[in-house]
Amino acid sequence: MRDVRRYGIETPWLPVMSFFAIIFLGIYDYFNWGTVNVAIDIFIGLLILVENSCFLYTAIRGKYVIYDQLVQQIPLDSAGQVLDLGCGQGGLLARIAKQLTSASHVTGIDSWHRGTPAATQKNLDELGVADRATLVIGKLTTLPFETNQFDVIVSGFALHQIKNNQQREQAVHEAIRVLKPGGQLLIVDTDYRATQYRDVFRSENVQIAESKLLGINGWWAGPFKMSYLVRGIKAK
Repeated sequence: MRDVRRYGIETPWLPVMSFFAIIFLGIYDYFNWGTVNVAIDIFIGLLILVENSCFLYTAIRGKYVIYDQLVQQIPLDSAGQVLDLGCGQGGLLARIAKQLTSASHVTGIDSWHRGTPAATQKNLDELGVADRATLVIGKLTTLPFETNQFDVIVSGFALHQIKNNQQREQAVHEAIRVLKPGGQLLIVDTDYRATQYRDVFRSENVQIAESKLLGINGWWAGPFKMSYLVRGIKAK
């Protein structure tokens, strides 16, 4: 719960809308008893309840378990410069900063359509990692960094928020551009985009080192909306 208090819940309106949808079904069936198929509405209500429960678990706990597991996979002992694409309020960024050596640094970039960079900076300050992290305001499709600048690049549940397919692919191309040869790019995301990311990796001659589902911790709507990891290594 500490993570939720600090970083908030993504799309908090979704569970609220789901709750009112269940209430609406109940009221509708009550006033139309005998003229509607109550069994179907009960099934729909239960389905909404299950999906809502999965969403809340993933938003409150599951995604942070995934972040902890992701940080363990990053070779932070040898990573001088790390980039977090779409860092948001800093849930993944702060975890990386905590594990960095004094000679390493992590940069978080976001356009902050949700929240503010000031709130993210406050989180970093409170966790005592502000000296190892820098925030940059910018677009993921046009990264304001030099080519071959970062040793490791990560993205946690950010790229699917770019709704345009071409722009989303451009964001991955940009990430590969600023990644050093031999560096790793790790994308954690949802919304069935793994194939798209793998295709971009192949087009850029990035070795696909790992591509897998992340289990129940990433069930945003039960098994209907799962999360996955795609990890690539840029050719030297």
